[in-house]
Amino acid sequence: AGTIVVPLSRPQTEADDAATLGEVAGADVIERGPELITWLAALYPSKKMVIGSYIYVDGEAHVRASVAMDSVLAGVVAARPAGYTAAAYLGSPATAHVISREAWEDSRARFEGRPWYHAPFGFAQNHRPLVEGV
Repeated sequence: AGTIVVPLSRPQTEADDAATLGEVAGADVIERGPELITWLAALYPSKKMVIGSYIYVDGEAHVRASVAMDSVLAGVVAARPAGYTAAAYLGSPATAHVISREAWEDSRARFEGRPWYHAPFGFAQNHRPLVEGV
C-alpha cells in the first residue's frame, strides 16, 4: 500500500475530471529532468520513496528517455537521505542481464533440481547458455 504521485502541469484543482487530469499529468523526463530531480527530492523528505522507472518511447528516443530517467533516479537518490529512495523497474524476458559464472551455475542447478510438480504447470526452461567475456 502506498500513494502514487505524479507531476502535474497545472494545479490539481484545475483538473476536476479524469480527462483533464490525464492531459496535465506527467512530465517530459528528457526536457525537464533537473526540475523532476528537484521536485522528487523535496517530496516527502522524511518518508521512504520508490520511484518507478516505467518509461517507454518508440525508436531511438527510448534510449534518450531511459538515460534521462536513470539520471533522474541517480539525482534523487543522491539528494535524499541514504536508504530513503529505491528504484523499481519492469523486467522483460528480452532483457539480458550480466551475471557471474557462479550465479549462472546456481541457476542451472536449481532448474535441474526443480520439484517434479513444476512440470505439469509448464515451467519451461528459460535458461540461456553462458556467454563468457561479455
